[in-house]
Amino acid sequence: MYRNLHVIAMGCLVLVGIFLLAFNGRARTRADFVWNNTTEPQTLDPNRMSAQPEGAIAMALFEGLTVYHPGDLKPVPGVARSIRQEGLTYIFDLREDAFWIRRGEILRAAGGEPRRVTAEDVAWSWRRHFLPEVGSEYSHLLHAVRGAREFEREMADQWARTVEGFRAARGRPPTGPEDLDPQGRLELERFRCQRWDDLVGIRTPSASRLEVELVTPVPYFLHLTSFYPLLPVCREAVEEHGERWVLPENMVSNGPYWLEEWQFNAFLRLRKNRHYWETGAYALRRIGELAAQAEPSGIEARELE
Repeated sequence: MYRNLHVIAMGCLVLVGIFLLAFNGRARTRADFVWNNTTEPQTLDPNRMSAQPEGAIAMALFEGLTVYHPGDLKPVPGVARSIRQEGLTYIFDLREDAFWIRRGEILRAAGGEPRRVTAEDVAWSWRRHFLPEVGSEYSHLLHAVRGAREFEREMADQWARTVEGFRAARGRPPTGPEDLDPQGRLELERFRCQRWDDLVGIRTPSASRLEVELVTPVPYFLHLTSFYPLLPVCREAVEEHGERWVLPENMVSNGPYWLEEWQFNAFLRLRKNRHYWETGAYALRRIGELAAQAEPSGIEARELE
């Protein structure tokens, strides 16, 4: 009898221990909205995305020149406060109150001033699509821009020559520009910048103005500037952290929400960006996304509470 009581008591202690471990440190404010995203996102880098599960998250974290109107999905101003068209050229004037955010706070520039989203940020992000090491599957979206196809071909040819030279010297191909010596990286960047300026019809006459010259009419061009692959990213974050810039502790974004948590194959947790220029229009304070592998009634779901 006493043996049976001992077994029962030990079993109860084990169950209590499991319960305490499951809920230890889990006290969180309940998410206002949770959805199942069907699969784990493969990346949170918009320039490398190619599927809707990632895109749904990106459009909460980032904002493009235009955004889709929630009523009819027509493009309306986003980062760009005004847009006009002169022939085949689109002119975007950017907002003064669109900022880059890290961990819910405005990123600061080297001089301490708030880091705005600039025309150069958009141009640099779009240029990334044509770099071989990035591997964008959506570079063709920008092929209607003057000189974009030529720039893409030159970047592929130049990188192939760089790889062959590196292989001959080191006996292996480089994994990316970061494998090159400082002088090699500098020369590579200079070449890319020069050819971009020479060939491509994207100009930044000021921090607040972006001009895009097309070679053919594209009636849906402003829909493209809302699409997640063309969302701008912050150059400083990408260059400082490499591929790890998309992790919560490193991510810099500019959308209505920022990335609070990401547990692989379990969930994402996004929090409202109080510095977003239109934050008053967003009622949800916290939103959460479950991967398809997560059990809706399990611990992973309680993480979002």
